[in-house]
Amino acid sequence: MLWYPGFKKIAITLVVILLLAGCSSMDVKPHYQGLGQQPTEATYFDVIIPTHDGLELTATVFQPALTEGETAPVIIHAHGFGAFRADGPV
Repeated sequence: MLWYPGFKKIAITLVVILLLAGCSSMDVKPHYQGLGQQPTEATYFDVIIPTHDGLELTATVFQPALTEGETAPVIIHAHGFGAFRADGPV
């Protein structure tokens, strides 16, 4: 493995840039209109996020259980640095 001073910082920066680049081209508003008006169950699902350069990022979106009118941030988890993706929440 390539471990040298600053490797972790560079790797984290690259992951953040890739995630932001992929998300910038997605319009998710139509998919979530009306959510928050009814309770939702906790779930998770896989998504493929296209990037501007034609690559695809595979990630898992985690949706917590919410009551009517309650909101929560989106949590997207992608595998890192050659590791294997988990099959579900740990």
